[in-house]
Amino acid sequence: MFKRRSRLWRTIENVNNNTMARLISVDAERPKILYLEGEPRWEFKFLRRAIDEDKVLLMASILRTTQNKIYVQGRSSDKELRDGFPSTVEELFGYQGIIIGSVEAGYFTPAQQDLIKQFVDRRGGGLLFLGGRFALSEGGVGKSPLADLLPTVLPDRKDTFRRDPANVELTTAGRDSLITRLEDNPDRNAERWKKMPYLANFQDAGTPKPGAVVLIDMLPGNGRLRLPLLTTENYGRGRTAIFASAGSWRWQMLQPLGDTSHEMFWQQMLRWLVTGTHGHLIASTPKSVFNDETKVRLRAEVRDKAYLPSADAKVEAHILTPSGTSETVELRPEPSSEGVYSAEWTAQKPGAYVAEGNGDARRGGCRARRDHVPARRWRRGEFPRQSKPRIVGETLRADRRPLLHSGTDFEVERRDHLLRSGHHYTRDARPVEYAGVISLDPLAARGRNGFCGESGVRYEARRVDFTLRSGCARHDVLA
Repeated sequence: MFKRRSRLWRTIENVNNNTMARLISVDAERPKILYLEGEPRWEFKFLRRAIDEDKVLLMASILRTTQNKIYVQGRSSDKELRDGFPSTVEELFGYQGIIIGSVEAGYFTPAQQDLIKQFVDRRGGGLLFLGGRFALSEGGVGKSPLADLLPTVLPDRKDTFRRDPANVELTTAGRDSLITRLEDNPDRNAERWKKMPYLANFQDAGTPKPGAVVLIDMLPGNGRLRLPLLTTENYGRGRTAIFASAGSWRWQMLQPLGDTSHEMFWQQMLRWLVTGTHGHLIASTPKSVFNDETKVRLRAEVRDKAYLPSADAKVEAHILTPSGTSETVELRPEPSSEGVYSAEWTAQKPGAYVAEGNGDARRGGCRARRDHVPARRWRRGEFPRQSKPRIVGETLRADRRPLLHSGTDFEVERRDHLLRSGHHYTRDARPVEYAGVISLDPLAARGRNGFCGESGVRYEARRVDFTLRSGCARHDVLA
């Protein structure tokens, strides 16, 4: 149980109802990233150092020291990466993210290139391309099957990598992104990025594809030319990105000793890379909070070791009710969707429920074990359907945008107390990560006594995690 108390206004008289409680699943397993680098360089050294200080992520790296020799770091056993870059589904799909540094496309066999594509599309993993002498257009990536994975259309030429300085600047999307957030205040954050030491080099990554998002721009030379530095895109079940430089190490070397900009950026960047990389079980419900509803539809997607749909799995859910009793629900296959299982369950009483699931994906030998699913049902009288309460918060889209929720309009106002996607924080506090998107439940009209509705019932900004654990991997999914 995680509790957070926030000071909303200094003039508030009643602070007893300013506490927010959440059920949190703490995962002991750490996501692992595979980093392939084609040459010894400063970027490799400082990127590895930044991740070595991260207590959440793990990194295994392959460094090509000569044409036929590699140096492996961070492996968990002697068998891992023994033959270099993985050539099998079982080995490559054991990672949650991949970084490809200064490596030409010809380094990979056609089978490995297809495997990388399936890693993102089918596995749901994250793939990051870095700039370099042998990277992107310089390495023929734009003319290989890997080009489909890129968030940009690469230039059809070879002189894209330049050893010239380039300053950086956040785009509009970058000001709101969690990846590039070095300061809580957006204006101070943008100014901090403008004052970052210039990059040692840059690479023309081409034109962003439709649907891609540019978070950071580069301004080489006199600043008249603007090129994308960091571009991201969703691809299939996963995500891809390009960081078109090999010179971010200067953000570490040319900053004061206590400055953590370099480490913070790369840790946030690589956490984004692995966020959403699911295991062999993916579960969901139609919505996260049920207001005066008793029917709850549970849905689970089961995949085997090769991450192909498993049609012969057995999935059950043991549900613990607010009164302490338990029920067992069996999820049955959906005829129209291979590997998808569903069931309808009735929540008789309002309150908090926890479902403990057990699954067995028999094909491929992947056994899905216990999982915990916290959920909540509201009473009829708890939801102020006739009132129009205000949410003291800010969306990532626009201020004062009407939000519709069960027939009730909400007005969004910006105050000291902010609600952002993925974060809940105040002006005086550091962000508290919630590992998901916050869904806004009814916040009653704001008064001198804090969050209090017409009937005196306290409401909260709710988020519900739907978590699943597999014998092959453990993962958390937002319902």
